[in-house]
Amino acid sequence: MGVYFAEEYRQFEKEMLERKKEYRESGCSEQDFLEYYTMRRKQLNRDLAYRRRTVSLNHRTEDMDSDGQNPLYSDYLSALSVEMDLPSVHKFWWIDQIENPGLLMTLLSFSDEELTLIDMSVYQGLTQKAIAKRTGKDQSSISRKLETLYKKLKKSL
Repeated sequence: MGVYFAEEYRQFEKEMLERKKEYRESGCSEQDFLEYYTMRRKQLNRDLAYRRRTVSLNHRTEDMDSDGQNPLYSDYLSALSVEMDLPSVHKFWWIDQIENPGLLMTLLSFSDEELTLIDMSVYQGLTQKAIAKRTGKDQSSISRKLETLYKKLKKSL
């Protein structure tokens, strides 16, 4: 039995009529709106296709086990689970927040030691003296290293 999304399509068309008025009032051309409409329509079709091909694991309450869980969860929990080594993954959590591709590539090229220096300086807010104390190096070498790293980062922007 097929799944139809007529209501979603009607809602989409209604929303697009409202958007078309707004776009006209703001001075957009018909071609600009057509491109916007086409992009949104393709996205709606992808979303609905995903919903058509996705089967929910939710079952009737009589299908649940004694804990109120779907029996498939307990049967296939190991296949559905992912284990991660969190300490190493999240050591430099802030790298995931970088949106500038050039800056990201530069950061990824840095060694673990260089990233640790940036992390201590920028994200932990430590002074160069405190970083030197933690790492067991001279403050002057920390200063030079950070200056070099900051120049590389600035160049990548």
